[in-house]
Amino acid sequence: EIRRKVGDQMWNFLLTGTLMDLEPKIPPSVSASKDRMNLKAGVISLIRNKNFWNLFICYGASTGIYAAWGAMLNVNLQSFNILAGWLGFYANIAGCVAGVSLGFFSDIFAGKMKISLICMMIGSTISFLWFTLVCFKYVPFSEASLYITSVLGGLFVNGAIPLYYELNMEVCYPVPEGITSGALTMSNNAFGIFFLLLFLIPNIGSLWTNWLLVGCCAACVPLLLFFNGRYNRLELDIPQETVKANGLQKDSLEGLNKA
Repeated sequence: EIRRKVGDQMWNFLLTGTLMDLEPKIPPSVSASKDRMNLKAGVISLIRNKNFWNLFICYGASTGIYAAWGAMLNVNLQSFNILAGWLGFYANIAGCVAGVSLGFFSDIFAGKMKISLICMMIGSTISFLWFTLVCFKYVPFSEASLYITSVLGGLFVNGAIPLYYELNMEVCYPVPEGITSGALTMSNNAFGIFFLLLFLIPNIGSLWTNWLLVGCCAACVPLLLFFNGRYNRLELDIPQETVKANGLQKDSLEGLNKA
């Protein structure tokens, strides 16, 4: 039985590799048909792109710190006798739903990713601030408050992930998407490692992690407000004479780049 299943999977793999084309015969968009930079030129372009560094810091400071914070949530909440695993579970599920939904609407409302990210970071800041106030009992403590604020915070942070990647690829185009997405992933890991290394400090405790998460999410808001990148791929993909269903014109992209 096992051999038969393995054989079926190998057969499917061979058929997929031999019968399917490596790329579609007709490019799905104008930008997809254009050549990308090579690895060396792409990396140099990223290093010189200040808008990339803006998104690099915002993405790492929000998603990287949040991921490491979630890994330490059980330690953070051990004094409250709450199963932190369920908080993380519901927050991740909410983030997945939000990410897929925002990815869909970002295609409809093209050119509005910056304002969407700002709203998500404001929402995450408010959610985690309330979570922190509950933990320190500056406001009346309740288990429901911890669940609600944790899930909302996860929804806002995880829901922003596809927008960060999409906006980063827009401002860095024609750098290959593999390089830009890999750089953002590196940012996530770097900030997460920094967060975890802080626990090597003797007697540092754990409740400070809540304030750090709030501060990082809040710091993303002014950084995104000063973000002024161009939607380079969008400028190619929207014909000058065509008005899209969302009302976009190539002539109006200057306004969108500032939105």
